[in-house]
Amino acid sequence: MRKVWIFHSSDELYGSDRVLLQIVQALDPREWEVRVILPADLPHQSGLSQKLRELHVPVQSRPLAVLRRRYQNLPGLLKLGWLLLRSVPTLAWEMRRHQLNLVYTNTGVVLSGAVAAKLARTRHIWGLKEYLPPGHLKAILARLYYLFSWRITVTSQAVSRNLSHIYPKCAAKVKIIFNSVDTAYFKPNPAAHEQTRAELGLDEDFLVCGMLGRVTQSKGPEVFIKAAQLLNRNFPLARFLIVGGPVPGSEAYLADLRKLVQEAGLGETVRFINFQSDIIPMLNALDIVVMPSLRPEGFGLTLVEAMAAGCPVVAANHGGPLEIVQSGVTGLLYNPPADAQALADCLAQLLADPKLREQMGQRGRARVLEYFSRETEAAAYRQLFSAE
Repeated sequence: MRKVWIFHSSDELYGSDRVLLQIVQALDPREWEVRVILPADLPHQSGLSQKLRELHVPVQSRPLAVLRRRYQNLPGLLKLGWLLLRSVPTLAWEMRRHQLNLVYTNTGVVLSGAVAAKLARTRHIWGLKEYLPPGHLKAILARLYYLFSWRITVTSQAVSRNLSHIYPKCAAKVKIIFNSVDTAYFKPNPAAHEQTRAELGLDEDFLVCGMLGRVTQSKGPEVFIKAAQLLNRNFPLARFLIVGGPVPGSEAYLADLRKLVQEAGLGETVRFINFQSDIIPMLNALDIVVMPSLRPEGFGLTLVEAMAAGCPVVAANHGGPLEIVQSGVTGLLYNPPADAQALADCLAQLLADPKLREQMGQRGRARVLEYFSRETEAAAYRQLFSAE
């Protein structure tokens, strides 16, 4: 029986959390003994740990060094160093005691597992889901990824290029594994469309656009709101949903967005909906899914899930979405990312043409079936984890 510990940065059910579940499910429990280690520094909703326990996977909450935004300054980096010193020796000792075959870190911001694996002389794979942060820190992180990993998995060619540009030696360790979706679950469902619309109080005549995921400035909700304002006069039946919650401790940003909506006179047009642990009903209620990220996305799992559900997508023209969306075929890409008018123009094209929405939805699902299947991703992780 092989043993692997998986480190992760949160206990929720956003994109990277769902990817972790997919990796765990790819490993045969008759061959792999899996344990997941989560950080103890945030009051998260326990969505991920609950799902893992349903899969009979042990979960531990431990003090970990996680490079959160609040640590990206000199006092914060000193605290991060203290967290490393506090967490690594015990983790390394336990890794040796349990005779682990592998340690996998599911995001680039968790540092403790990688350093502990190095001390324990245990093979470590670092899974990067994101672009490196701007500033001098990215050069340090790129070197850490190289020095403290046997292999580096990335979710897109865009992340691979970003990492290799910053520290070229990383290219020799990089393996691209696209994220995937369960296309038997994420699929068009007209009955769910009507039911979810009714539950949300959305009239069937409404044309509903939605952005789903973490509500942070980098995800572009302000651009989405400004685009809604530009479209409001010509498309009075259009409605815009922002689905998700802020990072714990950043609730003031969500309050600012609500204020922006009210000041723009969009109180009946833009709605905020709390985080949904199961997003397929929401996807089936939408006519268009939007990803207006200001910073490049490492991948864009929500886009793949939307396309699998037969929903056309609109995204900013950078990062991972370039490898997912065929602009003009399965959705539309706009540029520059912060341009609300460019986003509004793309949305107007789809809002005005129901046949185009239907065609793009059908082509999007076909693309997911061909390139982003669960079987392909699972096989890639099984092969990587079992490599000698």
